[in-house]
Amino acid sequence: ILKKFLCSENNKIEKILKDFNCNFTLLDIGAAGGIHKRWSIIENIINVFCVEPQPESFSKIKNIKFNKIDKIFDKEKNLKKKLYLTNKNDTSSLLLPNVDHLQKFKNYSRFELKKTLELNTTTIDHEFEKTELDFVKIDVEGYHLNILEGSKKKLDNILGLEVEVELQDIRLGQPEFYKVLNFLKGYNFEMHDILNIIRWKRDSYQYTGQPHTCDLFFLKTPEFIIDEFQKGTIKEEKIFKYLIILSIYNRSDLISLINNKISNKLTKQTQINDLEVVIKNKDKKINLLRKTSLFFDNFLNNYI
Repeated sequence: ILKKFLCSENNKIEKILKDFNCNFTLLDIGAAGGIHKRWSIIENIINVFCVEPQPESFSKIKNIKFNKIDKIFDKEKNLKKKLYLTNKNDTSSLLLPNVDHLQKFKNYSRFELKKTLELNTTTIDHEFEKTELDFVKIDVEGYHLNILEGSKKKLDNILGLEVEVELQDIRLGQPEFYKVLNFLKGYNFEMHDILNIIRWKRDSYQYTGQPHTCDLFFLKTPEFIIDEFQKGTIKEEKIFKYLIILSIYNRSDLISLINNKISNKLTKQTQINDLEVVIKNKDKKINLLRKTSLFFDNFLNNYI
């Protein structure tokens, strides 16, 4: 029922985004299980690169349309790195588990090591030197900052990122989460949402407890995008791709900002007007649901 209520505008959105007539490229690093379902709304215009160095997880990427890459990404290429494979596939990492912290929790065994693989590294800048990337998702169990440091050239043109960061010392040598915010700020990105928070309790894995990881959503600032377009540094296709990201992440406020500032200079002004309306309608429904959820959340925090 909720899906039908919240996604009733999706067909209209899909049609408008397809009419933008641009090819969108997504890079998913740590792609075990495939890309997030939110991207299905542009499945006809999206080009996907899935990176997954772990053999078992790599074999599970079934979509034949995806470009599959089984390499290790880092800040430099041609380094020898060890991938530490653990009992649970999605906890494997290039960083060793922090045993002192993890042993406090009941399900520590999923982080225990099975074996290691030694692999050569590459970088985003090297691997995609001749490929335009529009959005990058990074879920690499604590190794995200190294990967970002290997993409300094591409970050100038990337429009958005989704990065999993750690809030506790899960692995040895992992960066503090705020270092990612500071690094990306230097490339005109700002954090726009916390998409998911994973919490652990000492005796069980539940929806309450100590926050351990979360997914952060970053966007090139709209002011930067508008200014670059007005200076002629970027073309209108880049604006359409930015609008695609805003639509997928339901940022109706930023679509309105783009529409008010520069839509009269774009060839798809009618489509942008229509997009603003349908995303606003969808956003209102999401806001209503979250407002209700927040009421109960505040009630639990303040009165229970």
